[in-house]
Amino acid sequence: MSERSLINELENIVNKMRTVSYGDEVRSEDHNLFVDYCTKAVELLKMIYNRYTQKYRKGLPLVDSLLLRLDVNLIMLNKVVSGDLIQDYHHNYVLDTLKMIEICLLEIEKNL
Repeated sequence: MSERSLINELENIVNKMRTVSYGDEVRSEDHNLFVDYCTKAVELLKMIYNRYTQKYRKGLPLVDSLLLRLDVNLIMLNKVVSGDLIQDYHHNYVLDTLKMIEICLLEIEKNL
């Protein structure tokens, strides 16, 4: 899959998301869209990082470390079905994953 097609998939996922406010019912689809987004975003990050390492012939220790943690987080990001309780840890794994993606991208950018 190309970087462009992954970006298109990420855009499609975001377009399906809805705003959920405090007190609103959180549907399984709301959470599952975030799981899908995180999975695709990590895949895109790996492609970007692979291109970086091939071009500059070096790795970045922080990114290498976070990519390992991201693989673990993706395992922990479980999809839910209707009727499942969405727990704090569901939300926290999504936020942790997005934050690590951000840190990786900033580290790559800093080293261009």
